Amino acid sequence: MKIVITFFAAIAIGQSQTLTPLYNFTEDQGSGVGTLLLANGTLYGTTNGSIAGMLFAYNIATATLTPLINFVETGMGGSAGVIMDASGNLYGATQTGVPNGGGELFQLTTSGHLNVLHAFGAGVGRGGLALSADGTLYGVTGFSRHQQNEIYSIGTDGLNWKILHRLGTESSYLFDLNLTTGNCTTVKLPHVSDSNLLATGGAVYGVTTGSTLGQPYPFGVLFSYVPPSMEAQILHRFNGKDGEGGLVGGMVVDAAGNIYGVMTDGGSTYGGPGEEGWGVVFELVAGTGEYKVVYNFTGGADGGMPYGGLAIDASGNLYGTTASGGAYGRGTLFELSWLAK
Repeated sequence: MKIVITFFAAIAIGQSQTLTPLYNFTEDQGSGVGTLLLANGTLYGTTNGSIAGMLFAYNIATATLTPLINFVETGMGGSAGVIMDASGNLYGATQTGVPNGGGELFQLTTSGHLNVLHAFGAGVGRGGLALSADGTLYGVTGFSRHQQNEIYSIGTDGLNWKILHRLGTESSYLFDLNLTTGNCTTVKLPHVSDSNLLATGGAVYGVTTGSTLGQPYPFGVLFSYVPPSMEAQILHRFNGKDGEGGLVGGMVVDAAGNIYGVMTDGGSTYGGPGEEGWGVVFELVAGTGEYKVVYNFTGGADGGMPYGGLAIDASGNLYGTTASGGAYGRGTLFELSWLAK
């Protein structure tokens, strides 16, 4: 086994897609930032903000949003999203929550009970979690008491905490850790990557942030890695008009093998430094590898700055969150539906 780290108007975009804001986040709820989880007709996600943040559940059929955890009231910082086990319990990692400023690994049971499984000490929870069939959670901390990023494992009962590998302080590398042998392959990336990875079809896909203007890849790149290669392949160089910034959440793949993701900035509203744009939803077409922008956010009713990762349903409809725009300026929960595919 290996681990690689309300009424809303629909907005038509061309003849094949429609973006519908499902919910507008308010000032006291925070902005949508985490990767969404779709399970049994319900979307689970997280918001964050200087004075607000929550874990929420949104029932698609009833169009009802229910706050599950108030991160401010519990003293916990924002989470990058959650995962679910076979029993329906939710797990996530936060960036703050303990007196010394470290994050926490938490469990929310189906009965609504909140359990702190582990306090990271001086470290913070980075990115998403992975859950194996035997009930082991895997994740990454950022800058622990050892001043290094670390890959860890822990049981869903909070027992058997282990540091599997210390990654050092570098952030421009992909690490491929073989859990059977303990061997870790280090792959140099074109620039810093702060996104969750997508593993599909024997390859791993991710996005880097942009570098300084005038340097290589100023707007970031979309890359793939195929083990056991020691190099990442650049699939697309963003140019601002088709996306900019770094994907924070993860990408998703449909039944045909097409990959979808979001870029926080850039798009048709990009106008150069100081006018970074409101972000895009993109598609990497299966077979041809063509990169396509399928939606340009405007920062208005549709939202803007999509920090979180997407969720996808059986029909290929996409769900995501934005951190800005919408009715109250704190972002939206949206659906991007396909009228004809």
